[in-house]
Amino acid sequence: MRTQILRGLASGLGAGALIAFSAGLATAGSATPATTSHAPHDASYAAENLTDRSEAPRTGAVPPSGGSGGVTPPSTDSLRCWDAYLSGSTFAISCSGNNFYIWTDCSNGYRYTVGPFSGSYRITITCPGGSRPLQGGAYGS
Repeated sequence: MRTQILRGLASGLGAGALIAFSAGLATAGSATPATTSHAPHDASYAAENLTDRSEAPRTGAVPPSGGSGGVTPPSTDSLRCWDAYLSGSTFAISCSGNNFYIWTDCSNGYRYTVGPFSGSYRITITCPGGSRPLQGGAYGS
């Protein structure tokens, strides 16, 4: 079992990234429908189906699901993720699996989790209020 994580190391001049694998236990929140208004600490997300282009992109608000830096639940080998990046206020990752969630810890001290997803998706989470993503990843199957 594994969890896929991208950690950003920010400095005044640039950012680096490290992909690490870890296992742990925690609870996760879920995405709210696009009709939900954004609270001051809500992030936003967009998810594009990579195999069924006829599916409209999903978008919406993501309320905080806890403090940042928490332990992330484990994943099975059926979850595959690639092309993760941290840029500005956005964390993005592409994943393929049966039942998975995407999360990011933002510099405002909150963790944001969206899902579940089934299939292949490119998901972005944008941190709120000028905060930036510190790390992010995926878990599930």
